[in-house]
Amino acid sequence: MAKFLNWAASLGLALVLIVLAISGWITYQSTMQLMQNEQYVEHTYLVLSAIDNTLVAALDGETALRGYLLAGQDEYLKAYRSASEKMLERLDQLDRVTADSPQQQARIKNMRQITREMFRIFDQNMEQRAAESAFVLRPALFQRSKQLMDQVRNLADEMRRHESGLLLERTASSRWQFRRTQLTFLVSTVGVMALVILMYGLIR
Repeated sequence: MAKFLNWAASLGLALVLIVLAISGWITYQSTMQLMQNEQYVEHTYLVLSAIDNTLVAALDGETALRGYLLAGQDEYLKAYRSASEKMLERLDQLDRVTADSPQQQARIKNMRQITREMFRIFDQNMEQRAAESAFVLRPALFQRSKQLMDQVRNLADEMRRHESGLLLERTASSRWQFRRTQLTFLVSTVGVMALVILMYGLIR
């Protein structure tokens, strides 16, 4: 009988250690995955912010252009030049934070080409306005610049939708990993307690 009890106690202890080892491994893997997902979520918010900042720079340029065309004041010209410089900086930043996404990189390349053409037309409007004493509307240039601005908005919307989809996936994955960690801890705790009670009953 004593030999059987020793064998049962040894077996029970081994099972406890196995359960704890498996639980620890699963918990570690889930925690690491959870941390990685959180980093992805944070990165997605960074990309969304960069998209918004890029669009704001383009809108600032358009607003400054219209102000200068109507008023011809230098303060609008300074604001326009500042927006033009910021646009390049924001595109570079957007390019860096989406380096791991070929789809977004293709959209940014397209956006660069569009904004380059858009600001070239803006410059033409600026130069013509500087040579005039009063604002003269040129429908062709105005319409073309509006079309390009709409294309920039559409590209920004496409990029937002792409990142928003990733955000939903990564948030759902983080929640699943968190629940998995909780479930693993609960099951392992119950399992260890059951083995301890069983061992106690056999030894007693």
